[in-house]
Amino acid sequence: MEFSELFKKIEYKLRFLARKYRTRCSYFDEEDLYQEMCGYLWRTYKDGLPYYLNESYVVRGCEFHILNYMRKEKEKAYKISLEAPINENGDTLK
Repeated sequence: MEFSELFKKIEYKLRFLARKYRTRCSYFDEEDLYQEMCGYLWRTYKDGLPYYLNESYVVRGCEFHILNYMRKEKEKAYKISLEAPINENGDTLK
């Protein structure tokens, strides 16, 4: 199956997953998650997606990818308070 044919069949499912998971993490919006799944799908297809995999298996792989992606990126997020001192003089961002 060609990539464009596969993509047309599962595009709406990927958009649904992006909408579903955007509420889990405030660091990503729907478009970020959708693009990440599309990139993952392209890399997987380019590396030789087995012909016998059905569409639901491919969509599930994309879903697991973005869940792992969100988990890893969330750990990298650095939160700081506007009232926390930023230097030795006690200056704040506020």
